[in-house]
Amino acid sequence: MPLALLEAYVRLDEFSGLEPDLLFAYGTLGPVDPDDARQLGWAEDEIRGRLFDLGPYPALIDLGNPTVGWVKGFVRRTDAKELSERLDMYEGVDEGLYQRCAATTRSGRRVWVYVYARSLSANAVALPEGCWRMAGSDSTQTNPLSSQEISHGDLSQFGLDDA
Repeated sequence: MPLALLEAYVRLDEFSGLEPDLLFAYGTLGPVDPDDARQLGWAEDEIRGRLFDLGPYPALIDLGNPTVGWVKGFVRRTDAKELSERLDMYEGVDEGLYQRCAATTRSGRRVWVYVYARSLSANAVALPEGCWRMAGSDSTQTNPLSSQEISHGDLSQFGLDDA
């Protein structure tokens, strides 16, 4: 990976400064609609990267790359316990599906964000508008922050064991 991209974000295991206390969500972790966002304390924001639709969930790649567009999402407070005990497991961090990275949003907030850690499949659909929900995703999908029904880490439920 080019040095400029490595400087744009910091991997979880290498982050040694002040840890962000905010989460940036661009897919299944985020609110399902504006009313949900308001009720749950989310704020709209954007982050540099490229977004792809993988079917049951999106994939963010090229985090912080200044030559790519902005990915739309939402920001809210989080803590180390929620990240390590719930969200890392949901995002399949231990399985190498996603990696939690520290980054800076368009509005200057320091956030944690989950970046897709695998090669994209040939079926991945680019989302140049930077919004997964606009791509026709199922907005009725259960939000994992209030339920543990869906787990990215368990790829077998989506037929993506070899993703």
